[in-house]
Amino acid sequence: MAHYIDAVTDALQRLDDLGYERGGDDFANHGPMGAEALASLGFTAEVPDWVRRYRRRMTHHDPPTSRWELDAADETSWRAALGQFDRVGDWEQTFRRLLDERPWSEVVVEWWPRLLPGLFSRLTHGLIRTAHAVRALARAAEANPPLLGELARGLAYWAARYRPLPGSAHLTGSHTVGDAVASVPRRRADDPALGRRPAHRLTTLGSLPEYRDGLVDLAGGDAGWLLSEMTATFAGVYVAHPEVPAVPLVHAVTAPAAIRLVLPYLPEQLGTAVGCRDVAESPCPSVGVHHVARR
Repeated sequence: MAHYIDAVTDALQRLDDLGYERGGDDFANHGPMGAEALASLGFTAEVPDWVRRYRRRMTHHDPPTSRWELDAADETSWRAALGQFDRVGDWEQTFRRLLDERPWSEVVVEWWPRLLPGLFSRLTHGLIRTAHAVRALARAAEANPPLLGELARGLAYWAARYRPLPGSAHLTGSHTVGDAVASVPRRRADDPALGRRPAHRLTTLGSLPEYRDGLVDLAGGDAGWLLSEMTATFAGVYVAHPEVPAVPLVHAVTAPAAIRLVLPYLPEQLGTAVGCRDVAESPCPSVGVHHVARR
């Protein structure tokens, strides 16, 4: 375990000067996530070389600075900043302050239901980066500044790129995840009606009656099982459709897998497949099954 924590901590320190995104299309910074995943798989000795290659190949934006303070205790303050990427530096400072004041697990439990409805943030990378940070902190004998800083950045990216998925599921039907996904009509990837940007595609998806019906028909159950069913379903979709752009399908697997990583560190009322209320006061999942199953 010490080798794992040492490798992750060293990687985070080497990647500390990189911003949240890279390139002209603002792709997410994958460095911290990739390094932690390698270490978790047991390839701790390979992490430093991987980090060096990653830095050479990827040109990242500069890290943001904080401009206006957010008040985490005032919902009107932080809610207005959800989905505002120009506030990502403010979000990071807010979460760093919270993590200085309270145990990291308490911060995750408080902000999980607030951020979960907007999990689509940059193809779910805010959620995924947060989950990698949680796994590292959970394995550490003591939380160190690089690990806490990475959790602050994961949560900040999630909040600043917050984007809800369309519709609302209630898990009161009888369909499995596979059945619900199969009921959504297929569109060609080059269909001009879909548009090129993910936000446009989400809007198009939300307008399909079959999609809305699928959300109503989706059955409930154990959250861990439903998330596993989701990963298996979309792994099959990915393999069966090589003609479709791979990145969105891959993240339909990695997003529910990331939620499953965090499940052990959530209280029972957040780790069940029972509905809750999101910041917009509409039905939402406590753990993420409702939302992720829409991908």
